[in-house]
Amino acid sequence: MPTIPSIYKESSKARDAFCAALAASLIDNGGRFSDQVARWAAAALSCATSDFPLSNSMPTRERINTLLARSRF
Repeated sequence: MPTIPSIYKESSKARDAFCAALAASLIDNGGRFSDQVARWAAAALSCATSDFPLSNSMPTRERINTLLARSRF
């Protein structure tokens, strides 16, 4: 799966965002893993990495969906 570009390197917050988004997306999809689930979790990781200067860089669902809507993926 192609990655969503980000100018920053990964961090523990980004990994936490990925894991949380993956769990949330799996719950929302009845536990079924798919490309869409993986893409949503990857977008959460990218959001958390890009937003690291903010006091709370954990992305909201809206933030993740906005990134995916703007992305070519």
